[in-house]
Amino acid sequence: HTGVHRDISCDGCQVPSIPGVRWKCLVCKSHDRCDKCHSAGIYMHPHKPEHPEVTIQAPQNPDIVLHDVPCRGCKEDQIRGTRWKCLQCKDYDLCDSCHSSKVHPPEHEMLKLEHPEQAESVFDEDEVHSHWHI
Repeated sequence: HTGVHRDISCDGCQVPSIPGVRWKCLVCKSHDRCDKCHSAGIYMHPHKPEHPEVTIQAPQNPDIVLHDVPCRGCKEDQIRGTRWKCLQCKDYDLCDSCHSSKVHPPEHEMLKLEHPEQAESVFDEDEVHSHWHI
């Protein structure tokens, strides 16, 4: 059984929820393709074949947790599943897939957050600002 990227449509074939592997452009703000369209070289303007892309596996659990913060790697508006928060950079969060892709300096310590409530219990506003010396 393959999971789906619910409510994320393929810009190639227009399927409303991409099944399995999703190809996310790191240049275009919102360009996603299913594995079939990626393999066939189907894409929509302004995306170009030379743009770097990351692959994102579909969640197996349809009730996956959403964090109300964007991923700085793949530019998704909300992080689905595990959220990785950089403890050196201000407002820098990654989804699990981008964290695994090593898109951020490996020497930066990342905090793994499974649920949105964890961020609230770990940081309050004053702690965040003093941590980043703002």
